[in-house]
Amino acid sequence: MSAALNYPYLLAAHMICIDGQLHQQELLFLKTLANNVGVDDATKEAAELILAQADQHLTLQSVIHAITPDNRTQALSLAALAAQLDGVLDRTEQRLLDELRQKWQIADSAYKHIEQLAIQEAQRLIASLQTVPQEEVSTAAKLLSKLDTLLGRGIVDRVVDTLASGTIKKSIQDYRIEALLSGPKYDGAIEACRDVGMKDIEVADTCLQVSTKVLQDIDATLERKIKEMQDALGDKLAQSGREALHSMKSDRATIVHLINHELQEIQELQIKKRRAMNFYTIAFMGRSKAGKSTLHAVVTAGGWDQIGVGRQNTTRLNRVYEWHNIRIIDTPGIATPGGEELEKVAASIIDEADLICFVVTNNNQQASEFEFLKRLREKGKPLLVLLNVKENLEHPVRLKRFLERPDQSFSLDKDQLGGHIDRIRRDAETYYGTSHFPIIPVQLLAAQIAQQQPEHEHAQALMKASRLQDFLDSVRLSLLDEGLLRRSQNLLGSTVADIERPSQQLKERAAFYLDFAKNIHTRADESTVRLEKAVEFHARQLEHDLRAVFAALLHEVPDFAEDHWDDSESRLNDSWAEKLERFGMEQKIQAIQENAVNAFSNDIKDLLEEVSQEINLHRKFSFAAGKLDEQDSSVWLQKTLQWGSGLASLGLGVMALANLWNPGGWVMAGVAIIGMLASLFESKASKRRKAVAKISTSLETQIEKQQEKIVGAAIKQFQEQCQDGATVVQDYFRVSAEGLAFVGKTLTHGVELLEAQRDILNIHFAARVIDFAGKAPSESSAQAVRNQISAVRRKVGERIDIVPTPKLRAPKNLGIVEPIIQEKITLQKADI
Repeated sequence: MSAALNYPYLLAAHMICIDGQLHQQELLFLKTLANNVGVDDATKEAAELILAQADQHLTLQSVIHAITPDNRTQALSLAALAAQLDGVLDRTEQRLLDELRQKWQIADSAYKHIEQLAIQEAQRLIASLQTVPQEEVSTAAKLLSKLDTLLGRGIVDRVVDTLASGTIKKSIQDYRIEALLSGPKYDGAIEACRDVGMKDIEVADTCLQVSTKVLQDIDATLERKIKEMQDALGDKLAQSGREALHSMKSDRATIVHLINHELQEIQELQIKKRRAMNFYTIAFMGRSKAGKSTLHAVVTAGGWDQIGVGRQNTTRLNRVYEWHNIRIIDTPGIATPGGEELEKVAASIIDEADLICFVVTNNNQQASEFEFLKRLREKGKPLLVLLNVKENLEHPVRLKRFLERPDQSFSLDKDQLGGHIDRIRRDAETYYGTSHFPIIPVQLLAAQIAQQQPEHEHAQALMKASRLQDFLDSVRLSLLDEGLLRRSQNLLGSTVADIERPSQQLKERAAFYLDFAKNIHTRADESTVRLEKAVEFHARQLEHDLRAVFAALLHEVPDFAEDHWDDSESRLNDSWAEKLERFGMEQKIQAIQENAVNAFSNDIKDLLEEVSQEINLHRKFSFAAGKLDEQDSSVWLQKTLQWGSGLASLGLGVMALANLWNPGGWVMAGVAIIGMLASLFESKASKRRKAVAKISTSLETQIEKQQEKIVGAAIKQFQEQCQDGATVVQDYFRVSAEGLAFVGKTLTHGVELLEAQRDILNIHFAARVIDFAGKAPSESSAQAVRNQISAVRRKVGERIDIVPTPKLRAPKNLGIVEPIIQEKITLQKADI
């Protein structure tokens, strides 16, 4: 980078571009600033590259980095002023100003002073620009308009063509375009549009503000519920409470993400609607090289060339030309491979436009370019298609043929324009939903040659043959005869779509949560029966395994008695204790208990995993049906996978049975003494036989007693532990279902409030529709109509069904409104 460049000036250029719109007053300011402060040519060229968003332009961050500490206050002041010049401080502009203030550590008081001065200076500059002679309709234009009316445009054209010089012809062409917006009828239409705009923007603003509060309240309500759950559970959270609370927080995080996005959209929408309120806005849209910029240059009489940005080969920002209360906007091309960012810039202007002029060509048409019309349909935007009839008129033979038979280029035969028009209507209807929109063929190159080369010998003929006047007449008709209704359609009708979008998303999520809660309740009931059966099965298995161990121990008794029949009592008891230790009786009992507990825990885990899989299937189905977005998908997947690991560990430990199991002292006292007394009178074999029988009987009796005690205690303990585990699962199902149902009900309530705002907008718009179809539309008559509408059912971009009260007198010519708003209109009886 060069140290000689004026970087504060370049920062102002970046600020002008950052909202995606270039306004001519912003560029005039930049041009005037360059002259006043003596900006050098190198800086001007760098600024031109920034305005063109050329690949080699200096990036915003590089410009910020190059501004020295001594120049930061000046740079911030220029940036703040540039941000205010279009009359609206955009969100992206505010974000950049905040970034500069923090990066450069500008004190709050100093920044506030800079901001106030910027607002005051911007207001002064805007007022001065609105009073310059360029904004006045010239006397010559008004006179030409009267001559066209009195004598007819054809007679005037012949006189001009015969007597006038090239310069006069060029002036006549400019005057005729200028005359489009002259006369008391135009002034009255502008005033009426302004009055309607003032009333409608109040309604739209109120509805959007209420919608904003509704979304904010949803977040606050969920946050409050989470705190209530946290307080109710206390510090020692049960496992079910922890999992349910975690789920609730995940739900809220997902919903808050949606809400924050919608809040930003609504705030940006309010800015756009306010910015467009005082102008009738026509946006030129279409694929790259279709002729949008040529149309823009011709209609504005080369306005962009006059301020130094007409030389851009590719439009990368929305170029806004405000002209006699009309805003003409040239947008970047759509449907271009790799041009997603440019298409996003173009789409950002939709909310501000009263009329979309979609520019297509008669060559190289692609069905993909019409996909963009889906966005217009979703917003309920009226459409006018300009068919740019492309032909190389710079070739002398083709120019001569065009001038001799200009109507041939516009032939509606199927092998000429007729086929193109049919294809346009067919491809457009797929995405726009209707083919009932005007298509106006124009030869833009002919109009461009006529305007840019006034000395051309055929300039007048080229302008006439271009049929540009047909387009200008349609614009005039759109403004003078239809502007009132289009204004309401933009401010009221289209705003409905911006409230319906979050409403529909919340409705789908509410249904998902309520259905989810119902499913959890069902699974809770099913799990109760399933776990009861599991407890019964594992208790029987526990008893069987324990008795098998005792049976194995009993099997050891005869051999033990044979080996120890002549032991002393103490030796006999010690040997039995050693036998039990080698046998591992206590370990085996504990292992059997652990197996039973683990088996039941696995049943719980299997149950939870099945629920998890069902929920995932439900989630995937909802995602496939378009009910949840990708972020929702990942949240639910993560959540359900945690259930198995979180709730399977129920802490079902094995309680010690030492109080029941007593391996010592099992041999009855006196067993060995009996053997000693008997030895005086009996043989050794007899004594041995009796001692073995006595020891065996004593041990078997005590083993059986121990068996009954231990088996009974183990089963009871196992059942109690299983019940505790089942209670944990049931509590989780219950608390989760309650939390999910609360989320669903909260969202449902929010949807109801949003739909109420939608209904208000629709009723106001329907009143404008009916009033417009009457004899003399006005604010007072529209108010009277509003009081006589019971309900409105509308699908934006397709149809509007109005339910009037019996007192409403339906206008006979309601059908004339349908082609204007491009929606089917019906009056329906109220539901009984």
